Amino acid sequence: QAFRKDTPDTGFCAIGSVKSNIGHLEAAAGIAGVGKIILQMKNQTLVPSLHAQELNPNIHFGQTPFVVQQELGEWKRPVVEIDGETREYPRIAGISSFGAGGSNAHVIIEEYIAEEKVPMSVTAQKPAIIVLSAKNEERLKKQAERLLAVTREGQLSESSLADVAYTLQVGREAMEERLAVIAGSMQELVDKLEGFLEGRDGIPELYRGQVKRNKEALTALIEDEDMEKMIAAWIGKRKYSKV
Repeated sequence: QAFRKDTPDTGFCAIGSVKSNIGHLEAAAGIAGVGKIILQMKNQTLVPSLHAQELNPNIHFGQTPFVVQQELGEWKRPVVEIDGETREYPRIAGISSFGAGGSNAHVIIEEYIAEEKVPMSVTAQKPAIIVLSAKNEERLKKQAERLLAVTREGQLSESSLADVAYTLQVGREAMEERLAVIAGSMQELVDKLEGFLEGRDGIPELYRGQVKRNKEALTALIEDEDMEKMIAAWIGKRKYSKV
């Protein structure tokens, strides 16, 4: 009935069960179903449910949108025409977990399709800001050692420097001890990290900070509306040293 509101089509939605593969899981049934769906999305393949050759004669599948998946098949993305425009949509799946213990859950999962993006190049004129943080100075040096190791081993290419900077800026937990490096190339990053670990003084565009020591000053700056505008202006004009 829910599907019929949008289309009279039949036989377009595959259904299956992970229970026939691994049995009753009680509380873990839902997460097992999620795992099966994710693997099918990753491999773009629909896998058969075991022991499903003989269908329930009381369910008239031919009159429904559903097809019991009985053999291995390609999972194609749906192509839908709306107002004369044909568009391909991501693969999508619903997982139900209705357990004897009372669990009653339904989750809808849509595959991730990466958007095409223009790669950002890092140069001396457009440097990257690499930031690290840790609970204490010893762990901060360890973080720097780890980053230095992957750059030396060639695990990071020159073109990935912008991605590294982005991930470290938005994907890390910000802790008490801070290190920031402005680098226009991977080699410059390596040189500055080496200098930091060797305890060299006066390394240009390498900055150390401690949140606790500067907490009051930082709080005052953050709450100042004019300072917020000034920082935004510095970023816009690439005055990264001031930031």
